[in-house]
Order: sequence, then structure tokens, then C-alpha cells
Amino acid sequence: ADFQCPACATNNPLIEQAVEEYKDKLLFVYRNFPLPQHNWAELAARIGVAAYNQGKFMEMSSELYQNQSEWESSSNAEKLFLKYAESLRLDMDKFKKDLASSETKNLIEAQKQEASQAGINSTPTIFLNKVKIQPRSYNDLKQLIENELKK
Repeated sequence: ADFQCPACATNNPLIEQAVEEYKDKLLFVYRNFPLPQHNWAELAARIGVAAYNQGKFMEMSSELYQNQSEWESSSNAEKLFLKYAESLRLDMDKFKKDLASSETKNLIEAQKQEASQAGINSTPTIFLNKVKIQPRSYNDLKQLIENELKK
């Protein structure tokens, strides 16, 4: 996914609801795929990784998607991102180190390459047990998950 992608922001509530409902039955994996046409997507991906390192990925993901219209056209999105991190009570010294680290940048680059090798060229892309799905509603997603759990 790409935090600056409008369709990803639209899909995020479906994912959040599924994560909550199926947290004990499924493993949810998020992969960064910041698109080059989105000027803040790469930085937003690093923000997500830095929050993940403190156990707050889902919370930061929600902040980024819910506030997408605020930061996507900003001349200084990083300032807004840091405000979100502070509101989540993250250790800001660690957060800033992780944000700038080569490990974070390398992880995102590896995820981008993995996605490209899998033929992914757009966002959002959702897989359920290695099968690409395109749910149009939470009920669609829930039905797909329930069918998969019955197998």
C-alpha cells in the first residue's frame, strides 16, 4: 500500500475492521509500496516503519490515512508526521533515529522490489493466502475471509 494513495485511504477502514475482527485467526501483513508520483509517500512509509518499531503501526496508519488530505498537499508533511507521532506518545528520539536509518530505507526498498517482482504495479493491492482480492465492501472482505477460514 501507499499512504498517499486515495484508494488505500478509502480501503483502510475495511482493513482495520478485519484486523480487529480476525486478529486471533489471521496474520495481517502490511507491505509498503510508495508510488513515485506521490511526493510524500516514501517519507510516510518510513514514518509507518518507525511507528511499527514502537508497536504503534496500526495507530500511525490510521493517523496517516485519516489525515491524508491535510499532509498530502503540505509543503512540510514531515512536521505534521512528527505531530502525529507525538500524539501517539512515541519515544521521539528513537522515532527520529528510525525514521532516518538506513535499515528503514532498505526495508522499504526491499518491499518495493518484492512487490514489483510479484507483478504489483498499483495500490491498494490485497492478498488473502497469496490470492489477490478486490473487496468492494467490508461484507465482501468478510465473506472472502470466512470462505478461506473454512478451507
